[in-house]
Amino acid sequence: MGGDVKYSVEMLQKGRVAGKCCRHILDIDPLNRTMLYNTLTFERLERKNRDIITLYHEVNDDWNQTLYTLLFRIIGGTENKAPFDELSRRATHQMVTHEIASKQRVEALLLGTAGILQHLPVSDSYIAYLHKEFEYLCYKYNIEPLDATVWTTKNIYPNNHPIVRILQLAACLCLGNITVYKSTLCTKRQDVYRYFEGRVTEDWIQRLARFKILSKAANRIGHTKSDILGINLIAQINFAYGNYINSDKMIDNAIALLEDIPVEDNRYTRRWNSIEQVATNAYEGQAVLQLSREYCENNRCHECPLGAMLCNKNR
Repeated sequence: MGGDVKYSVEMLQKGRVAGKCCRHILDIDPLNRTMLYNTLTFERLERKNRDIITLYHEVNDDWNQTLYTLLFRIIGGTENKAPFDELSRRATHQMVTHEIASKQRVEALLLGTAGILQHLPVSDSYIAYLHKEFEYLCYKYNIEPLDATVWTTKNIYPNNHPIVRILQLAACLCLGNITVYKSTLCTKRQDVYRYFEGRVTEDWIQRLARFKILSKAANRIGHTKSDILGINLIAQINFAYGNYINSDKMIDNAIALLEDIPVEDNRYTRRWNSIEQVATNAYEGQAVLQLSREYCENNRCHECPLGAMLCNKNR
């Protein structure tokens, strides 16, 4: 587009409605575009930081429980976000830590509290053993299991099936990885893959097929899901915790992680990259998400930092 274009809020509003603002961003020189991305990404990080601090206070000022609950919210996708959140509050990080020496007990704790274990056939000797373990854990921690009907199991991606995700969580938890300290060590994409490298046993994979729950299940959290968790969990918790303890290094590490992960593939980033790839990594992706969700979708063209840059460009 030509450098002599005169922008106005009215013009930007028309562009927003027509989905053309993604073209306007190309009118900004690279240096100012970087400044724009920094402004927007930090806006999004600060907003998520406030949400994380609210959750931190909800869970009795426990950072590991905060991380744990956020992980559970994200792991099952949008369909099972609410029951996974509730599961994390009934079978807490502290309970898992007490039982972490036994993978069987962690599996029993999570599957039993989820209300899922009670619907698996006790004719299987391992399931029968988990039932006994959960009876003991239920008494020990005074657990009230969820109703199994709260879980969505139909018309979802097989690897997002709650049983699969719970078993993957148990595998990761038993490695001792799911702590804020371990999250602060993640500054690269590969670090996140190692963070979630826990594997479900082949016996469980075969058992799910035998029970006709899933013909094939993933034995670990895949790289695509790990990238999502790196963006929406690890980087966010590191930024929030870094802010909380006033650690610039930790905040820098959170930014470095976002810069090392490829941009998310969603309807927002696809729209902005439809003309030219203006977002190449997750850090830039957070900027276009902030622009789309906080400004475009709320008709805030008069407050939009992109709009301000464009309207001031020719002055």
